[in-house]
Amino acid sequence: MTNYQVTLYAVSQYGCTDSTTRYIQMTPEVILYVPNAFTPDGDSYNNTFYPVLTAGYNQEGYEFLIFNRWGDLIFESHTVGEGWDGTYKGKKCKDHVYTWKLTLTRSYNDYKKEYHGHRFLKEEGCN
Repeated sequence: MTNYQVTLYAVSQYGCTDSTTRYIQMTPEVILYVPNAFTPDGDSYNNTFYPVLTAGYNQEGYEFLIFNRWGDLIFESHTVGEGWDGTYKGKKCKDHVYTWKLTLTRSYNDYKKEYHGHRFLKEEGCN
């Protein structure tokens, strides 16, 4: 959390001046971006799928899970920035929509927040 000092200065129509100061406590919000697709085709773009986090989270308590269409867990990470490469048990996964779940702990308290979604994998190949 960050504290900011804010001062208001006022001048009346008669030239009288006054001021007041308050401290405002700002709590960082989680800033999160999750891509809507990825292409693990070996070029230098979009080869892994992971959420991009820039603020408001604690690295401890991070959990990123990916499930196939039957609900089987096919990828798990507890490290921010570690992504899924589109494989399961060493095989490339087929073009499908995969479900993901992200659990984060906020940086300013111990509150855990869950995010859910699904993303499309564009690649040939596992169930």
